[in-house]
Amino acid sequence: MNQEIKINLTKLAGAFVRNLTGSSGAVKRCLVIPLENSGLYIEDGKVYIKVIGLELKEPKSQTHLVKLAVDFQEYIHMDEKQKNALPIIGGVKEFGKPK
Repeated sequence: MNQEIKINLTKLAGAFVRNLTGSSGAVKRCLVIPLENSGLYIEDGKVYIKVIGLELKEPKSQTHLVKLAVDFQEYIHMDEKQKNALPIIGGVKEFGKPK
């Protein structure tokens, strides 16, 4: 089954939308995300984000919630309050299914 994954990038720490003027003078709407403390990391000159999909026990329109991934060793030492505090940044639903 194919899945549609929707991620709200403005939920990443420090992210914001701003109009920026390029060298041509054209104004473009841009998303700015600091690399520090946002969950983004650089590997081989490319920028990545690791996320986890947590299956919903009683799915409605979405089957999973998407949260930032943390190191597994760190995750297993978190209590439920810490796990719940990880921000939900998106969701997963069956591809082609209406909201």
